[in-house]
Amino acid sequence: MFASLRYFSMKRILLSIASLALIAGTFSLQARDNSDVVMTVGGVPVTVGEFEYLYNKNRSQQATEMSVDEYAGLFADFKRKVLEAKACGLDTISAQRAEVERYTRELALPYLWDKDMADSLMHVAYDHVKENVEVSHIMLSVNANGSPERCAFLADSLKALAAAGADFADLADRFSAQPGDGYLGFLSAGTVPYSFERAAFDTPAGAYTIAVTPYGYHVIKVHSRRPDPGNVKVRHLLRLTRGLDEEQTAAVKKQIDSLYAVAVASPADFAALAGAYTDDPSGKNNGGDLDWFGSGRMVPAFEHASFALADGQISEPVLTPYGYHIILREGWRPTPSFEEMRPELEKMIRSDERQNAVRLRAVEKMRGPAGVKFDKKADKQLKKLFKKADGMDAALAERLKDDSTPLATVDGVPVTVKDVAATIRHNEIKGADNAYRIFCNSLNEIINSRVSDWMLVTLADREPEYANLRNEYIDGMLLYELCQQRIWGKPQSDPEGLEAYFKANADRYKWDRPRYRGMVVLAVSDSIADAAVAYLSELPDTLSTAAYSTELRKKFVNDAKIERVLAAQGDNAVIEYIAFGGPAPDKPGSRWVAFRAFRGEVIDAPTCAADVRSSVSVDYQEYLEKQFNDYLREKYPVEINYDVLHSL
Repeated sequence: MFASLRYFSMKRILLSIASLALIAGTFSLQARDNSDVVMTVGGVPVTVGEFEYLYNKNRSQQATEMSVDEYAGLFADFKRKVLEAKACGLDTISAQRAEVERYTRELALPYLWDKDMADSLMHVAYDHVKENVEVSHIMLSVNANGSPERCAFLADSLKALAAAGADFADLADRFSAQPGDGYLGFLSAGTVPYSFERAAFDTPAGAYTIAVTPYGYHVIKVHSRRPDPGNVKVRHLLRLTRGLDEEQTAAVKKQIDSLYAVAVASPADFAALAGAYTDDPSGKNNGGDLDWFGSGRMVPAFEHASFALADGQISEPVLTPYGYHIILREGWRPTPSFEEMRPELEKMIRSDERQNAVRLRAVEKMRGPAGVKFDKKADKQLKKLFKKADGMDAALAERLKDDSTPLATVDGVPVTVKDVAATIRHNEIKGADNAYRIFCNSLNEIINSRVSDWMLVTLADREPEYANLRNEYIDGMLLYELCQQRIWGKPQSDPEGLEAYFKANADRYKWDRPRYRGMVVLAVSDSIADAAVAYLSELPDTLSTAAYSTELRKKFVNDAKIERVLAAQGDNAVIEYIAFGGPAPDKPGSRWVAFRAFRGEVIDAPTCAADVRSSVSVDYQEYLEKQFNDYLREKYPVEINYDVLHSL
């Protein structure tokens, strides 16, 4: 029933479908009013909107035609199970509630998104896609340089030196946390952290800028800009030189030159040549094939050579930090259009700090509906306090932490001075304006957090699609847990009930051939097999197979083992030999050459549920489900409004 849910586990999908079997027909639903009640189940109303939503979700996945009346009957059985699950308190289990909370927050994310701002950011991202920026950088690690403040000071100093004419490559070699001259080549959108990308693309050629990323502080030099050259498709053959000395590297150069001559002589066999001789592990399996790539996704030397080739052309050996490459270019394609790239651009926006700005804009737009109101009088008083103290000292900080004056309200709930003061880490802030700014920033963060919570709480009332998905997931989870307890898990949790069902229906379970039921001892020789059986025979016959196995290992280590089997005559060479008088099995290459029956018997028909566990379990589940449905139909009567139902 819930097969289209993105976050629903496959097991639950399959079980829900199997249990509910809400098979849709081919008729069309035309609801006159989503709030009309189509039926009540146990006194609980079901609206046209809910009924129609679930029907439409199932109809595209089912092939069997069914009348609306039949469908309504199955739907009612589904709702009965949901009501019973709630009556059993399954919706109050902490693990269930935590999973619902996680899922609903995940499901709500697309609705907590400002589409206008996201679209604007995607257009900016596409402008970056259409252009490449050639850059070098000096990376300053916070760990290596002591503190963010020291990194910022050093970055400013290095930027000033570079702008004054100092050699940037030399500065990078001396100060960067990354080895080398700092040259990164041409960058394209999405290849570096966005804060680095934004700084580089916003800086004119020949200028310097500073960016802060999770890796540290970066002094960036922009060398040049160019239109994006598109994407290329290549194969390559790599011979590694990293870590080799001069003599070894020279030997690799001779090898790659020889391979280049072979590649040029037979370009059609390049994939086979690469698969045979490349040092790229993945290339051995796919003939050196690489995915389409654009600027900034390969080391500069490899990228430059790939774009310089014509389609079908093979490069001379290209040296990169990894080794020598022979490259075959197979294709080129231009930069896709904005609409073609929209899904990829949105993925970019959702995967870095830009998503926070989009979500924040969505929250800020909902301040009005969430009833956010500011107390201007309290705000003026706050400014006076900061002005009088010329900032915030320890005494004022303590006073603010006990102040219950409301500064604002969200959905009628006040945000007080002490609420904000509790979030400020520093007890001393110099300057009245600075203290006021920090205080207001904290106030806004609290308000935005509460508005975000309000949006989640009220989302189901504002977004019918979200409400339907959320309710469907919750009902599906309750249904699964209920049926697992009452039906699906019973063959394992209630072996006595399963056995009783088998005894009452034993005549339904027949075999066409006799079977051996018992254990088999396997050993590396006949003498060990006989000794193992003799040893096991002295043990109690009530032990499990696992217990026999443990005892066997103590005595014979790995020279004997025991297995429990149920096998029909003719199905297994070992069983045919030990139970039905067949020839000794020939198992060449196996260390197990001797076989003995142990505490087993040949039976013509099943005598217990374990003999036909699979089929009797299915039948037992069907029996339990029928009983359970009969019980629920009596407990939760259904009243159908046929005027509404037949108007759909």
